Amino acid sequence: MEDGFYIVFVKSSPEDIVAVIKLSKNTYRKIMQNLWRAAGYNVAAIPHVREFQLQLEVQPLVLF
Repeated sequence: MEDGFYIVFVKSSPEDIVAVIKLSKNTYRKIMQNLWRAAGYNVAAIPHVREFQLQLEVQPLVLF
């Protein structure tokens, strides 16, 4: 996975401005899509992980 940013150079023609607006909308849509996917994954996975943790806990030894 590549971290970083990109620089977009744009001319002042109207077609380029439209292209930049499309690019920004697509980028925002992808960010929101990834955010919701990550949230859904966490909602589904965290209870399963907690249940697994509870199964692995060692019960304390009680001596009477």
